[in-house]
Amino acid sequence: MPLVSGEAPALVRTWRVDDYAVTMTIPRPKPGCVISASVEWAPCEPSALTSEQWRQYRYGRNVALAEMAAELDISVALLEL
Repeated sequence: MPLVSGEAPALVRTWRVDDYAVTMTIPRPKPGCVISASVEWAPCEPSALTSEQWRQYRYGRNVALAEMAAELDISVALLEL
């Protein structure tokens, strides 16, 4: 569910993966609806990640999702392909 114009996101978190800044934005959940996160990389999206970079990314992602679940008192499921 994308953000509606003018609607504030429920969560915006940024963390470091080596020289990259990763920003996750999640819209405010609505009862009975599924939402998804948007993840942006700066200064650009890397073409590949090392094992250590994957570890850093997953750690930051998991912290952001755990914070959102605690703040909003909701359950979160993650599917990584």
